[in-house]
Amino acid sequence: DDLNVRSRNSKLCSRHSRSSAVEDKENQAFVSQNSDAQKQPKTNNKLQMIISKSKQILKNLKIYLPYINNVLLLSIYWLLLNFCNYCLNLNIANIPGNVFINATKVASFQLLAYPSALFLLGKMSRRKNLALWPFLTSIFIIFLMILPDNESEESLRNLLYILAAYTLTGSYRVLFLVGTEMFPTKVRGTCFGIAGGIGRVGLILAPAWVFASSEDGNVLRFYAVVFVAMLINFVVVFFMPKVHKDIV
Repeated sequence: DDLNVRSRNSKLCSRHSRSSAVEDKENQAFVSQNSDAQKQPKTNNKLQMIISKSKQILKNLKIYLPYINNVLLLSIYWLLLNFCNYCLNLNIANIPGNVFINATKVASFQLLAYPSALFLLGKMSRRKNLALWPFLTSIFIIFLMILPDNESEESLRNLLYILAAYTLTGSYRVLFLVGTEMFPTKVRGTCFGIAGGIGRVGLILAPAWVFASSEDGNVLRFYAVVFVAMLINFVVVFFMPKVHKDIV
């Protein structure tokens, strides 16, 4: 009897273990199916987000494409203007006379460029105004290249140098106004920011050029590069669009 009871119990235990194993397998399959079903919508959501973002990027690019030419022209003008302005400011130490007095004179004349630019904005178009300042800078630089480097012409050379710095500052006053009027409101911040960022390359190149030209004392080559840069700016202005229709 004991043997029969034991055999029955063992059979019942084996049946119970088999049924529990089958139930575990079924539960695991059910859980895996649910997890796969949950993962699938997440992956679909990610794909939809990526597709929507790429569509938005392409849509934004289409908005900015018509203004690439304006951004390029503004960037060239800004880069060369920064380069020449900082070249003249850093080169104050190399011109005759006391460096501190010369720097004070340059800064004083640069302040006068603000009311001068404001006055000229009411007398001529934006494009003519923007072209006038680099043209005047080029004239002053030519005279600096022509005048002999001696003590008798020292005061005249310093005056021409100060006037060149004055006209460069006048270009800035008009540039910021023209730059904002070249682009509509929806793209103005981005386009103006890109042009300003590219223009900062001129700030990087200016100290290197002042150092390179002052090492060998070749003043003519220093002014020649500034002259060419201002001449390029003068030409670039005529490719810019008309931005102010009230004054032709």
